Amino acid sequence: MKILISVIIPSYNRANTVGQTIESIVNQKVNANIEIVIGDDYSTDNAREVLLEYKEEYPEIIRLFFWDENMGLGANWASCVKECRGKYICNCDNDDYWHNPNKLQLQLDYMEANPTSNILITNHRTHNLTTGEILEHKAKIDHSDIQQSMWGGCSFCNATIMYRADFMKAHLDLDEFIKRRLSLQDWPAWVILSAYTDIDELPVSTATFGIETVSITRPDSVERLAKRYKGDKEVCRYLGELFP
Repeated sequence: MKILISVIIPSYNRANTVGQTIESIVNQKVNANIEIVIGDDYSTDNAREVLLEYKEEYPEIIRLFFWDENMGLGANWASCVKECRGKYICNCDNDDYWHNPNKLQLQLDYMEANPTSNILITNHRTHNLTTGEILEHKAKIDHSDIQQSMWGGCSFCNATIMYRADFMKAHLDLDEFIKRRLSLQDWPAWVILSAYTDIDELPVSTATFGIETVSITRPDSVERLAKRYKGDKEVCRYLGELFP
């Protein structure tokens, strides 16, 4: 079976939300073979049990990797990318989900019709998991200076992206993401890849970004805040070496 689309779920804890993430992917109405590549980064809750249940339910779609230690989000994601077999690669974090069942088909049609397009994003929603509030957001990118926009002026959701896999793997040093145990996966990838391509947009809402009370970007203690800044510092150091 030839896989056309690979969808990565970088997993760490969140046993209570990862099921919705998986179901939103397997329920996509797409005329293509897909795989879901899940790397669990040594979860400390019962996420692995939940993932095994879904693997049993969808054995032909889900490929499950349990790492023996906690590597960090960037290293986990890069390890999953290396396992992807699809022509296209998407991402959906384990507290996000795809509310549009046609997301993959819409993006697949666009990418197949536009062979020079390497990255495609859409609009998205935010879902406050504490209050239940859902808001719509339009993707925002400054195409006059695409890489500068990635450094800090862009506004879009990682769960909306579709990458052309061969382009992505040609320009990202995945082994370096793993070696450095980068704490982030999306932002450094965008900065690097935008040095080589523009980013296309579809004016349709497809993915929902889950906003939690506590997360990597929303630490709830001084210790976690210090860990976040240490991780951010390493990401910036790496990007500074690539783009002095």
